[in-house]
Amino acid sequence: MCEREFGQENQAHVCVPGSTVDETFAHRPEQKPIYEAIIEHLRTLGPVHEDAVKVGVFLKRQRKLAEVRPMARSLSVNLVLPRRVDSARRLGHA
Repeated sequence: MCEREFGQENQAHVCVPGSTVDETFAHRPEQKPIYEAIIEHLRTLGPVHEDAVKVGVFLKRQRKLAEVRPMARSLSVNLVLPRRVDSARRLGHA
């Protein structure tokens, strides 16, 4: 049985074994301080659940609000917003 937390009971998902934030950043320790700054700021806005898996950490409240994924040459940070953002940067025109 999967022990990860989701917004809805019995939510469909591909079960990825959970891990720890330390394990997620074990191969990219230089990126962990950036992650810690992100989570520290989010905690000032309210409780945040960290769902760490091998590929990254999913940050959640009632639903997923962000993904932080260590990459070979960068740290990928994806925000899940409740609305579409139309901007020149999003559309690739900047």
